[in-house]
Formats: sequence, C-alpha cells, structure tokens
Amino acid sequence: MQFEHLSDHAGDQLRRTAAQHHEAERDADRGAERLDRAVADERAARRGRPIWKRLLGISTPETREAQLAVANARQQFDRTRRQITEREQALHQQGAGVAGERSLAAWLTTSLPDDWIGFGGYRNMKGEADLVLVGPPGIWVVEVKNRNAELFAHGDQWTWRKFDNYGNVVDSGPATDRGGRTWGQQASQVAESLAWWLGQNRVQVPIKTAVVLVHPKASVGGVANPGVDVVTADPGQFLAVVSQPGNVDPVLRQQVAALIRRDHAHHARQRGGRAQR
Repeated sequence: MQFEHLSDHAGDQLRRTAAQHHEAERDADRGAERLDRAVADERAARRGRPIWKRLLGISTPETREAQLAVANARQQFDRTRRQITEREQALHQQGAGVAGERSLAAWLTTSLPDDWIGFGGYRNMKGEADLVLVGPPGIWVVEVKNRNAELFAHGDQWTWRKFDNYGNVVDSGPATDRGGRTWGQQASQVAESLAWWLGQNRVQVPIKTAVVLVHPKASVGGVANPGVDVVTADPGQFLAVVSQPGNVDPVLRQQVAALIRRDHAHHARQRGGRAQR
C-alpha cells in the first residue's frame, strides 16, 4: 500500500504534552525551593518571638504571616505535583496511541497491495481520522486504539475495563474522547463528512468504518449495534475484512485520493477557527 502522512496531530500533541511536563517539573523544582524558604522563614519567626510567648505558645503577626506563606507554598507545590502526575499519565496514553497508529499503518502498508492508498491524520469538519484506506472495495475510515482493556460497544454506550493478572477489574471508564464521542463515533462522523464531500464532487464510493484495538492484551467483550462496520482487537481479522474484492477502478481511486488531500488541506488551514466551505 502507498501511504501518506497528511498530518501528525497525535505526534504534535505528544510533543506539546512532553513540553508541558518538562515545564511542570521545572515549576515543581522552583516550588520546592519556595517551600523550603517559607519553612525556614516560619522557623525563624517562631524563634524570634519573646521567650515568654514561645513558652506559652502564643503566635505573633510575624509567625502567622510566615505560617500562611508556608501553607500557600505547600498548596502550590502540591498542585504542581498533581500536574506532573496528570501529564505523565497523558504522556503514557498519548505515546501508546501514536505507537499504535504507526504500527498498524506500517503493517497495513506491507500487507495490502500497491493498488491501495493509505492516509494518516486526515482531517475534515468532523474531526481527524487515524487512518483512511482507499482500495478496490472502497474507503475505510479507521480509529486505532492502543489500550490494554476489554471493550464493550452497545449502541452509543461504549465502555472499557481493565483486569489485573488475577482477573479482577482494576479500572474502567467510558470509551469516549474529550468531547464525549464514542470511539465508534470518532470514525463514523469523519466518514459521514467525507461522504458528503465526495458527494459534493459527484463521487460515489462505498465508505466503511472500523475501530481496531492493537494492544496485544486488548479484547472485545461485547458488541451490539455499534454504529461502525467493524470492531475488533485482531488486526489480522480487520485485514481479512478489508481485503475483500471490489470494483472501484484505479482512476476513481486516484480521484478519491486527490479529493481527500484537498479536503484535508482545506481543514488544516481552517484549524485555528471554525471550518467553513
């Protein structure tokens, strides 16, 4: 398969998070120094009280001010440490996502014939697709997830859960993006917008959608009316489905590819504001 990276949004996001993590670590170092100074000042203020106030445990305006400074410094330091933890988690998740997308794209590039065209990072008015594949059967819009979890997809209710080595559920949550879209909706909405764009250019090509889990320990626990054509934790199964014969001729495939590039370029320019046609 011929493959083109239209954008590297996931990689850009990962680099931004890494920079934010580095800045948070620097803030934490500065915060630790401020806390140390505030603690030292508070001790000095306590020692500076008259001896009778020290014996009776009576505070002074200076000690109260110093104690407040310690509390504020500790609160700020704790907040920065939480930011570091959150960004470490984001780095892990985003890094896994980038690795998953790239590994599946690389594998499909060597597994699909040269008459296929693949795109990474295609963006339109409904969002961004991890992969778009154009071949003889038509178009596939693919959402890739590199999550060690069991997925359940029932209509618009998508959830995941994670197990420990003893089979106990240790974590769970909604299988959605930050906007509340399910993983399936991420693919289907981009596909709907692409279908509209092709229709505007009088091109009719079958479009199908898939959510593919690529983590070696991922699984699919149950699927019912998921709103996409394929939900699988087996990339080999996805390849078998995609590789079905079709009658979209090479000229039409090139036309579709050109329209995808044009559509992406338009929305990449509009990324800073509301996309308009």
